[in-house]
Amino acid sequence: MIKELISYAGPFVLVGIAIPLIQMVDSFTFNKAMAVAGFGEIAEMALSTINFYGHKLIIIPVTLATGISLTIVPALTDSFTKQHRTKLLYEINQALQIVLLLVIPAVVGLVVLSNEAYGSLFNMSYLSIKGPLLAWYAPAALGFALFTVSAAILQGINEQRFAIVSLSAAILVKILFNSFFIHQFGAKGSIFATGCGMGLAVVLNLWRVRQAILFSYKQTAKRALFMVIFSGLMGIGILLLKGVFGLFLSFEDSCAAASIMLAIGITVGATVYLFVAYKSTLLESVLGDMNILNRFRRKKHASR
Repeated sequence: MIKELISYAGPFVLVGIAIPLIQMVDSFTFNKAMAVAGFGEIAEMALSTINFYGHKLIIIPVTLATGISLTIVPALTDSFTKQHRTKLLYEINQALQIVLLLVIPAVVGLVVLSNEAYGSLFNMSYLSIKGPLLAWYAPAALGFALFTVSAAILQGINEQRFAIVSLSAAILVKILFNSFFIHQFGAKGSIFATGCGMGLAVVLNLWRVRQAILFSYKQTAKRALFMVIFSGLMGIGILLLKGVFGLFLSFEDSCAAASIMLAIGITVGATVYLFVAYKSTLLESVLGDMNILNRFRRKKHASR
């Protein structure tokens, strides 16, 4: 019984510490590689920006998206056990699409508002270095979220041991390329190595899901395209707002101005994205029978 428990719980525990394991590689290699590359004087600042302050920001949408998405996993496991294939495929699609629905616009928003987010929430010093690093690091949120959910899906279809393989591949890529990328690109190289590692892990997990149950990603890919387009529209809207408010607000120098712009950008950006997604029926297609959308529909009909 203990042996069986370890075989099931072990991979799940390792997946839970995937991000700290990836970050641990930086703790051993980042400063040395930065010094060799000639950026030793900003190594500590860059490392804290990426793995501490920046990570605090990108983990917010990751936690929210995976938290909602993972609620589907028990039902997914039940469908797999009872061999309800149609229901199983629907639940896997929904789990992946919820992550994309929430994380893609969050990534775009963080990229566009990176300076304002970092400056208002932490400090304005060296913002010309820290802001762009946050912008480069933001897309890693998508990799972290997809890895967590895809690993949970593997567990739901009794393929949880493969998550160890994909995680090991991610860590190996991070170790092999971290110093090299830092030498080539400076502090951004660490982010590129993380992206390559997590990207490979996600691809491997999704490949294994496809192989195990002959799953098709066509529906998820089509809806993801709409999410990218709508997020792009949101990003353009935020950039236009920054252009207008930049005429009388100094985002780069004033924490108060950065906070105002951040609040306006988040509010308007989220409104634009959710409105377009709702009108296009994307929200209904992805969330479907989830309680949050049902409650919104009931309130809308009650107001009429």
